[in-house]
Amino acid sequence: MTNQGFRCGHIEGKYEIRKEVCGIFNHIFYIYLIFRPINKTACTAVTTTDNCCNMNRCFHLLLIILCMIFYAVTYHVTAQPVTIPDTASVSRLLVRGVELSDSDRDSAVYYYHRVISGFRDAEQGINYKNLSKKELEYLKTVIQAYNLAGNVYYYDDQYQRAETYYLQSLQIARKAALNKYIAKALFDIGYIRYVNNNYKESKKLFEESYRIYTELNNRKGMYNATNACGLSEYHLGNYLSADSCFTAALTIASGMNDSTLISDIKTHLGILYCEQEKPEEGITLFKEAMNYYEKTGNTEAISDAALNIGVVLKMAGKYDDALEYIRKSTDIEEGSQRKSQLVIRYYNLADLYLEMNDKEKAYEYCQKTMTIANEIASKPFFADCNFLMGKYFMLEKNYRQAISHFKTALVTALKNNEQTLTAGIYLWNARALYKLNRNGQVTDLARKAYENALKMKLLSLQKDAALLLSENFQKTGKTGKALTWYKIYHNISDSINFFRQQKEISRIEARYNYEKKEHENELLRSKASLQEIRLKNRTITMIVLALAIILSVVVIILLISRIKYTHALNREQKMISLRKLDTLNQELEGKKRELTAKMMFLNQKNELIGRIIQQLQELQNSPDINYHEVNALVNELRTDSPQGNWKEFETQFTQVHPGFYKRLYEKYPALTSYEQRIAAFLRMNLNTKEISVITGRTSKSIEVTRSRIRKKLGLSRQDNLNSFLASV
Repeated sequence: MTNQGFRCGHIEGKYEIRKEVCGIFNHIFYIYLIFRPINKTACTAVTTTDNCCNMNRCFHLLLIILCMIFYAVTYHVTAQPVTIPDTASVSRLLVRGVELSDSDRDSAVYYYHRVISGFRDAEQGINYKNLSKKELEYLKTVIQAYNLAGNVYYYDDQYQRAETYYLQSLQIARKAALNKYIAKALFDIGYIRYVNNNYKESKKLFEESYRIYTELNNRKGMYNATNACGLSEYHLGNYLSADSCFTAALTIASGMNDSTLISDIKTHLGILYCEQEKPEEGITLFKEAMNYYEKTGNTEAISDAALNIGVVLKMAGKYDDALEYIRKSTDIEEGSQRKSQLVIRYYNLADLYLEMNDKEKAYEYCQKTMTIANEIASKPFFADCNFLMGKYFMLEKNYRQAISHFKTALVTALKNNEQTLTAGIYLWNARALYKLNRNGQVTDLARKAYENALKMKLLSLQKDAALLLSENFQKTGKTGKALTWYKIYHNISDSINFFRQQKEISRIEARYNYEKKEHENELLRSKASLQEIRLKNRTITMIVLALAIILSVVVIILLISRIKYTHALNREQKMISLRKLDTLNQELEGKKRELTAKMMFLNQKNELIGRIIQQLQELQNSPDINYHEVNALVNELRTDSPQGNWKEFETQFTQVHPGFYKRLYEKYPALTSYEQRIAAFLRMNLNTKEISVITGRTSKSIEVTRSRIRKKLGLSRQDNLNSFLASV
């Protein structure tokens, strides 16, 4: 038996065992191996085989059980969970990297890599099928770190390294089912393929990105994806599809009301119009875009617009104007040192100088183009650069060197499936061979150029290829074939002229449609603006209505509260009034009782005075009494008693019945003061006798006064005088 021990390593799941535990477990295994011989020796000392086997089995079983118990204990004691890093600290690393991305790219990559390395350590503890909210946020941060690191390498023209990071971000996003980040990664990878001239793959990636962005209703992502898809279609020669993509992108940008995006798509549409031989529309769109970029100070966009205008002017044969715009674009890119963009400017300058027959400048910029193209890892302009150098050597009449460059360019163009460039290389290579009298090769390459041009519907290349074939057959004495190809050349020339006429008609029609479309777009924008205003007005109306309802509710609540308060106050005032009235009634009753008591007292007093007067009159006849003195005393009592009685009564009566005299006088001014006094006594329900005693008048006199009062009050004999006076 060989001793292999127990291998320490990773346990699937979220746990791992420490090396010390594995070491201890190995020691137990070694002890087992050591004691096996002892066990065998012990067995030999036993006489029976059965006893030996039993001891052996027990010993083995004991060791196995001991090992299993120790393994279980150490596994649960020493297993440690692998946790993900703190999201906040990871986000701080990411933010720090973003802050340094412009000034110090190496430091930015360092911070991105700290996030990425932390993820690599923690990834084994992440279950993608059951992600928590914290894990999702952490994965989003990691994906952004991969994406930003890829961006650093992309802007440094290290496309392969950039693509590696983008692929990693795509892999994580797909595992976590984060569609937004999947779409972003697909777009970034597609753009790497695009700058590497792999237009078919880039188109597929852009289309998939667009589909996901559409599902998410991410309009900015939809715009970027469909715009990039249009660029891929353009380079594949599918102009109708490119036009459809650019138009869709313009619609999205207009819906977003984003002037920058609208200007960008106008630039791409301008390029497409120029390829379709609509230079005027193209230049118009370029200038509109450039004016906006100059207002916003967007130098990169100004560079692109200036380049596009220069290329169109070169196509129109306006070389001096074209040179001015392309030089302006080149100066901007030389300042920013974006090599992927600078190589395009150098290429266009070299091609322009070739058209202008400036050999020295043409060669200078051909070399610059080749140098920068070789510095870029993807070498996106390798075929174009060699094709350009081949044309330069054609101008120098160095045909062999030209053929060498054409062959090199052809290999790359075929590999990248650049059909338009391939057709042009075939034609120029055939021209170089024609100069060297290699007629068989000329026929073969010219036919390929014609077939490719026919496939791509490039009439100018077809015409040039047919003319070269006709001249080549004429040169070799094959006049029949020369005539056939000349007829083809002539027909294509006629077709080009007719096509130009049709194009002019189409251009005018397109201009009309463009203006019509712009008018419709303006109407749509106006309609949208009107709808927005209506929506705002509706919103304001709803807010005002809501405020009015709230205010009404508040007012109603306040009114209800006010009414309740008023009712409560009225009840309280009523209660107070009732209490006051009760108090007044009690006081009035007291006054009445006091008045009654006073009247009884006055009656008694008057009766007493009467008896005293009567006794005094009886004493007048006595001889011992002075008659005159007694008589004077009697008269004084008769005079003062009624007057004093009346004053006391009137004071008390006025307190009990205030305003009685005033009301009685206002209604019946004919009553005398004496009659008013008698009416007051009657108001107190005093009878004739009682009034007579109080006033000192006879009962008959009181009755006469009662009759006069009744007459002045307009009462009949049946009317109760006392009740009437009580109502006054």
